[in-house]
Amino acid sequence: MVTEPSTSTNSSSCTRMQMTRKKKKQQVLADKRLVQLGIQSSILDQMYDLFYTADMDGSGKLQIDEMKLIFKKVMRRKSGPSDAQIQKFMEKVDKDNSGEVDFFECCQLLKASLADNDSDKQTNKANKIKPQEDDIAVTPVSEDGAE
Repeated sequence: MVTEPSTSTNSSSCTRMQMTRKKKKQQVLADKRLVQLGIQSSILDQMYDLFYTADMDGSGKLQIDEMKLIFKKVMRRKSGPSDAQIQKFMEKVDKDNSGEVDFFECCQLLKASLADNDSDKQTNKANKIKPQEDDIAVTPVSEDGAE
């Protein structure tokens, strides 16, 4: 006679796994290197979830096939970038040249991307305010023709 495991055993096992995942997440996100990057905790939290969803083998590092999953999810398309594009991206992000990308390396890329975005916004803002050399000065003229 084969007996099914009790529901309470399954639920307590599931609860332990959830607690273990939550604890691991807290440990990873508490890494001093991540804190020094200064990325908002809500963004790091989302980044963690995306990263570890793609980390199919649970190694804590993304290989090229796992990176494809991230691109597909982020781009929300059936097909993401080509293998050559992903390989080039991996080489750029993989700071330790391990052939894999870890969570910290992804966060470094995110930080650089956020900084570039902020810089672009500041440049665009400054260009809107600061007159360019080829701008034509417009002086208001009253109805009687006086400036």
